[in-house]
Amino acid sequence: MRLNIVHLLIGIIAISLIECSMAQEPDPLRTLCYHSTKAPAKPSFQFTFCKQYQEESCCLTGHDADIDGTFQTLVDVGSECPYRQKSEALYLRQWMCIGCSPNQFQYVNPENTSVMFVCDTFANKLWGQNGTAFDECGLRITVTQCGAGFSSCGDNVVVPSHVYKTPVDFLNNVHPANLYPDFSFEVVKQSDLPAGVLCFDGVYSGAPTSLMNLTMIFIAIIVMLM
Repeated sequence: MRLNIVHLLIGIIAISLIECSMAQEPDPLRTLCYHSTKAPAKPSFQFTFCKQYQEESCCLTGHDADIDGTFQTLVDVGSECPYRQKSEALYLRQWMCIGCSPNQFQYVNPENTSVMFVCDTFANKLWGQNGTAFDECGLRITVTQCGAGFSSCGDNVVVPSHVYKTPVDFLNNVHPANLYPDFSFEVVKQSDLPAGVLCFDGVYSGAPTSLMNLTMIFIAIIVMLM
């Protein structure tokens, strides 16, 4: 009787694994990184900035250096400014590195492939209380189209909460290197998105996929029944 149950469980889980692997078959149009035009891979050389993507990345080391330069320009607002130590700097660094995420295909709106989704929880952390996260020292923004709030074209030190009214406005103006102007950004709740679509939450841990989770469950059940 016990052996029959084991066989039944093996059959059920095997079918689930097959269905899961089929469901996760990658879309051939969404498998190449936007930075490198290659599949995500381990960089050939060490990153100095987006180190969280050192093991698997959509960036080359040249992209990492470019992102570092963009970040350094943003926070070039005085040697005494605490941005490099405070949590706001961490969120800004994470935001600048979105283009290196090997999950970037899943952030793209399937109905509008020029839009990437950003989680509301992350956007609100980056934006801060009423947009004041970077008001203490300002940010140095490179302006190509002059408008209200900017003294001139080129590099301008701005008070973000005075210039940007919402997290979406901030994200679409303080944009990551190499993704602008190909993408705009929309703030959403992860719970509102369909299966298989993610919003960027600033964290990449290489978490196991559903297929790997099912495999681990399968192994655990077999061990318990032996």
